[in-house]
Amino acid sequence: MLVGLCFCEAAGRADRNGGPYLYARDAFGRWVGVGVGWMALAANLFAYGAVARGFGRNLSFLLPALNRAVPQIALAVAVIGALAALNYRGIRPGALTATSSAERS
Repeated sequence: MLVGLCFCEAAGRADRNGGPYLYARDAFGRWVGVGVGWMALAANLFAYGAVARGFGRNLSFLLPALNRAVPQIALAVAVIGALAALNYRGIRPGALTATSSAERS
């Protein structure tokens, strides 16, 4: 929650989009901004992979065919690929996916 509030404060001071890269660059300079941007990219990639793999692992309790690592990794790649394809098609399909899943919650 505190990190979210810090991002809100930093976003209020910036006139452009850019996230952690922009905020770090404005506060500490270009090179720190580049480092923070690359670290944010790497953290997001690892987080997507971990969540997708965790989805397969948790689903293995319901589907015994997913008990081994290879099917779990294949499912993780399929989930990431499907979400990437939705994102590639444009903002409308991705927004519909996010909206329909949020309405179910």
